[in-house]
Amino acid sequence: MKVIFLNLLLLISSFSYGQNENTSSKSLNYNTQITGNLLSNGIWMPRKIDNEIIEGSKYLFEDWNDDYLVVDLQGNEFKLTNLNYDIVAKELETKISNDSIFIYNYNNLDYFVHKKQIYKIYNEQVFLQVSNNEKFSLLKQFSVSIQNAVINPMTKEEMSPKKYILHTKYKILKENKLYDFKLNKKSFLDFFPNAKDEVLTFVKQNKLSFSNESDAVRILKHMDELN
Repeated sequence: MKVIFLNLLLLISSFSYGQNENTSSKSLNYNTQITGNLLSNGIWMPRKIDNEIIEGSKYLFEDWNDDYLVVDLQGNEFKLTNLNYDIVAKELETKISNDSIFIYNYNNLDYFVHKKQIYKIYNEQVFLQVSNNEKFSLLKQFSVSIQNAVINPMTKEEMSPKKYILHTKYKILKENKLYDFKLNKKSFLDFFPNAKDEVLTFVKQNKLSFSNESDAVRILKHMDELN
């Protein structure tokens, strides 16, 4: 596959806010030059600045600046050094500046690689691909919730601010459909209803645990090879 090196060139010739007689909404105008097919399918947006103090982050990766390899559905590869996933908005973004981001359109994207891990794009979301077998894949889905601030009952003062809490759950991607999956005995036996004895025998013989992720990958690989 041909590797395409992207070079982001942002040429801002106007940055204006307007207001007409009938509305108080602001209009934002950019003039941009973009190179690379990857960036021809997305949108530039002003970055939302949240004034509310919330500890943690709604983004998947701690650092925006790192090495990423994005692969589209045609197999073209794009090397990026600035990428992140907004778990709340379910958007894959490149930060151009403190007040400007580029949001990618998922339509033509297959997956991206970061620190040797593959992140599959499916149903306009990003999933960590835990295992990829011939007939099905084990994926990890991300979500975040906000933990309320801790308030001192006596003084009514805030002792600690709100906090983002990261949650993960597993999914099985089979025949282009997602199925809920848990790392427990019941999920495995339900997923392989006609091969329950084989699952139990393989786990017992190899001293595996249904709740251990690496063991789960071994079990799924074994069952995929049998079917």
